[in-house]
Amino acid sequence: MKSGYLVTGIRFRQLMRLIRSNKCGASPRTIIRFLLLLQNSLWSSFFTRRERIIYGDYINNHPLPTDPVFIVGHWRTGSTYLHKLMSLDPLLAAPTLYQTAMPEGFVTARPYYAPLMQRMIGKFRPFDNMKAGIDEPQECEFALFRMCGESPLKQLMFPRSSTYFLLQQEADFMPAASQKKKWELALESFYTKLSWYNQKRLILKNPFHSMRIGYLSQKFPQARFIHIYRDPMEVIPSTIRMWTVVGEQNVMNHRGKAPQIKDVAIVYRNMLTEINTQLALLPSSRKAEISYKDLVASPIDTIQKAYQSLGLEFTEEYHQSILQFLDTNRDYEKNNYSLTDEEKLEIKAAMEAEHLNQPLTACGH
Repeated sequence: MKSGYLVTGIRFRQLMRLIRSNKCGASPRTIIRFLLLLQNSLWSSFFTRRERIIYGDYINNHPLPTDPVFIVGHWRTGSTYLHKLMSLDPLLAAPTLYQTAMPEGFVTARPYYAPLMQRMIGKFRPFDNMKAGIDEPQECEFALFRMCGESPLKQLMFPRSSTYFLLQQEADFMPAASQKKKWELALESFYTKLSWYNQKRLILKNPFHSMRIGYLSQKFPQARFIHIYRDPMEVIPSTIRMWTVVGEQNVMNHRGKAPQIKDVAIVYRNMLTEINTQLALLPSSRKAEISYKDLVASPIDTIQKAYQSLGLEFTEEYHQSILQFLDTNRDYEKNNYSLTDEEKLEIKAAMEAEHLNQPLTACGH
C-alpha cells in the first residue's frame, strides 16, 4: 500500500471531519486517495459498530492498564528493531500493524480485512528494509490518529506551510486543549482494548511519546520507559528520507516539502533534551537507556541489562526466541547514507552540544 495509508482504517465520520477541517487539494492524485480512504472508511465504520455490539461491554469493563512499557526516542534510532525484539517476549504484547490500522474493529474485522491488507502492504516498509507483515509490531500513534483525527501526522498529510511539519507543533506533541479530551479517550480506549485482547503487559513504541513522558508517567503510574538513542549522523539523513517518502505517499494537497538537515537536527536536539529532563524526574526503576550501537552489537546482553534496570523478567523462552529471530534475520541490510563535510558540520552546529547524544548517566543524571 503506497497511498494514503496513514489513515486507512479511519471511520467514515472521522474521515469527513478530517477532510472538512483541513485544506484538501483537488488534483487527480488527491481525489483517488480520498476515494480509496472513503470506501475503506465505510467498512471500518461497519466493523467498529459490529465490534461495539459484540464486545463493547467486555472491553468497557476491563481496567486501563497501569504498567505499559514505553519505548521512546527519535525516529530512526532503532526503536522499531527494539520493539520487534521485545515483542518476542511471551510476557509482553505489542500492537500490530493490522491492529493499529483497524484500531476500533480489529477483533471482528480480521477474517475479512487482514487477507486483503496483507496483499496490499508488500513485504517491506516503503522507506527501509524492515519487514511489514500485518502482525509485525507497530507504533500506536497511527491508531490514535485514526481514532480521533489528532496527531502531528495531520500536518504531514495536510501541510499548511513549507516548514518542517514537526517544527509547527506544540513542544509536547499534545493536541490543542479543545481536542485533548478526545485524544485522551482514544488513548485510553486503544490501550484498554489491547490489554483486554492480549491479557499481557503492553510494550508500546511511539516516537511522539518522547515528548509526552511527563503526561504518560502520571497517567500510568507503574509504566516503564526505555529510551533508545543513536548517532545523529545516521539518524538525521534517515529521518529525512522517511518523512519525504511518507509525505509523498500521504499528502492530501500540493504543498508538502521534504525536511532539511537543520530542521531535523533541531527536532532531534529538542527531543533529546526533553527526554533527558523528564526521565531525570523518574526513579531509576522506571527508566532504562539503550544505545542502538550496543543493541546491534549485542542484542541479548543489551536487553537483559534494560530488563534488570526495569525489574522485568527475562525468561529462557524469551532468550531462545531472540536467538531464533537473529538467526532468521542475519542477512538484514540497513540503509546507508553519505554526508558531506558541510552537512556533518551543519548537523553538529544544530545539535549544539555533544552531550545530548549520550545516555543519562553522562548528563549528570
